[in-house]
Amino acid sequence: MPWAFAGRVLEPIQVAGISIDLGTASFPFVVLWLVACANVINLVDGLDGLASTICLIVSTTVCALALTTGMHGAAFLAAVVAASLVGFLGHNLPPAKIFLGDSGSLTLGFLIGALSLEASTKRATGLILTVPLVLMSIPIFDTAMAILRRKLNGRSIGEGDRAHIHHRLQDRGLSQSRALLVIAFLCTVMAATAFVSAVLRSEWIGLAICGSVLALLIAGGVFGHEETIHFFHYLRGLGRVLAARAGLLKTELSLAQRDRIQRSRVAALWAELCRRTQGLGGDALELQCRDAATDGLLWRRTWAIQTSASMPSSPDQPRPVAETEAEEMTSSHGEDQASEIDPLQKKPVGWEVAYTVHRAEDLRVVLIAHGTLSRTPPAAALAELLHLSQKLYESWKREDPSDEFPRGPESNPQITNPPAFLRPLPTRSPEPEGPEPEPHRRAA
Repeated sequence: MPWAFAGRVLEPIQVAGISIDLGTASFPFVVLWLVACANVINLVDGLDGLASTICLIVSTTVCALALTTGMHGAAFLAAVVAASLVGFLGHNLPPAKIFLGDSGSLTLGFLIGALSLEASTKRATGLILTVPLVLMSIPIFDTAMAILRRKLNGRSIGEGDRAHIHHRLQDRGLSQSRALLVIAFLCTVMAATAFVSAVLRSEWIGLAICGSVLALLIAGGVFGHEETIHFFHYLRGLGRVLAARAGLLKTELSLAQRDRIQRSRVAALWAELCRRTQGLGGDALELQCRDAATDGLLWRRTWAIQTSASMPSSPDQPRPVAETEAEEMTSSHGEDQASEIDPLQKKPVGWEVAYTVHRAEDLRVVLIAHGTLSRTPPAAALAELLHLSQKLYESWKREDPSDEFPRGPESNPQITNPPAFLRPLPTRSPEPEGPEPEPHRRAA
């Protein structure tokens, strides 16, 4: 904290040629950078000599950068850190006899982060952020992939695994020493890139080379390939969820608009349900109100499309359904089914939705819809159908829901081609006990 408040970080920050004056926000930025560097070095310390080798390469590069900018104090501290690591690596290379531990890796990470910021700061232009980012790109990339991998798999960030870059190299058959040499070579390439970028005062050179090396690691399947594929699958799923939510929002806006121009919200919702069902290839829609205790049918509303010569001439007229048939129709709680018939021959897909809501302790409302499409109905459209059903359940009056529906087109002239409805069915009194009657069967 004292170093963050007393350093030269108050000067503007240069990122890809863009100057950003953080002002007082530079204090939390520096603290975040130091904490990030400390944790990055701590996380990559999973192989003998790896953290020490990375810090040796970075400190040597920082010393060279500080000398070119005339920062002799930073150059001296970086040289001390590099010399200490040279002596320590004699005992830390595989097989290691002495280990860094958390205290050693966290301390080295803090020193490397502070020195890289100090060496990248110029009196005229301020902090060139590209230089420390490129310099630390390999350990930062490894840590970023670890965080992404664990979050996408639903695991804690602090939970260890065997998927770091040195683990992937060892899984390819490399020994610990060879894996260490490969990572050291990558870090050396990035250090040379950062140094050349700073000397030539061209951030784009550093960004281009750094991005190319990381892209080759991902594309070649060396490291980060699985995490990248998983991330894009996550984005695709997120896009589908957002698209579905956007459809529901559009439905909400449509309902709000209809609420302002329609005299009967329930009638408008029912007409919208019929329209959406027909758009999904639906041929029938039925709304039932049942007694929750006895499962007796209190009333119902039906809509059906003409399918044969025996059906009514208008597609908006109800299909005559016997009362016994209505009582035999079963419901399920929130069940959404779609069965495909031989997709190889491109035959139609029959779908059915049954949705039940308990409006009160003694009232159960059931919506049943089914139809046929040339393909599987989209989940977003079915979700909108259920969402409209929920709105319909919430809109009518509890006392006499049948009064909320019009008796015919003339009762609500603002609805275009409204569906007709059956009259409410009276509640049937319980029959005397006796032998169980033979179950009704649906007519062919």
